[in-house]
Amino acid sequence: MVSTFTFYISDTLYALEVGNVLSVNADLERMQKVPVKGRGIIGVYQYRNTVVPVLDYARLIGVDSGQMIMQSLLDDLEAREKDHVDWLNALEKSVAEGVPFSKALDPHQCAFGQWYDNFKTRDNTLQEILAQFDAPHKHIHSLAEILLTLRDEGKQNEALERLHIERHTTLRRLQSLFHQAREQIKSIMRPIILFVTKDGAIPTFGILVDEINDIIEYDKNDMQSDTGMHHRSNENANLFAGIHVKENGPDSIICNIDNIIPH
Repeated sequence: MVSTFTFYISDTLYALEVGNVLSVNADLERMQKVPVKGRGIIGVYQYRNTVVPVLDYARLIGVDSGQMIMQSLLDDLEAREKDHVDWLNALEKSVAEGVPFSKALDPHQCAFGQWYDNFKTRDNTLQEILAQFDAPHKHIHSLAEILLTLRDEGKQNEALERLHIERHTTLRRLQSLFHQAREQIKSIMRPIILFVTKDGAIPTFGILVDEINDIIEYDKNDMQSDTGMHHRSNENANLFAGIHVKENGPDSIICNIDNIIPH
């Protein structure tokens, strides 16, 4: 059996043999940035009187880091919150002025709804926050048919009063959830430096990773040497020794530490 130390870059699991992991550190403020053009190098870290180069592992292997993806998600959620403010404003204009209402009626068809129905996360707190979106989001979209019907029945004032109430209840609830989701995403945007060693004592380099996972044991027979994964180019394929395939468990890409430091 081989014991591996596993970590995530975005949603992909990677692994190093446990003996090659010296320690982990989340104190990125101690890392000193240096004007080095080497591939993936982002700074140096003084580790027990040894100056250690630190590499952005995602950049090194040519994929988006979880940090980049999370920042994009923050921007998207801010835009999706604005969408629903605009949606309700458009509905109010339609009720008050009789102009056609062209926004999405189906909560599954708006941009947020399409994202919401397909988004997955490993963070339990974020999952709990997102689960609370379902009822108020569906309720907001149900207002269009109700209020436009009231308008068409000559009950415009009743429709506008109902909309006013919903703006200060349901919409505010949605906005609060958007805020909570963004704050939770910010709280999990904390990359970690993994110090790698070849001799078990002296750090050779550090790699910046998105999330530490677990120590997982694999049978040597479960290692596949094929490294032709979809996200790798010929330029960085030699950064990987193979893939551990685990029945009833996560597969992980095995890092080749001998080729990580740029030459």
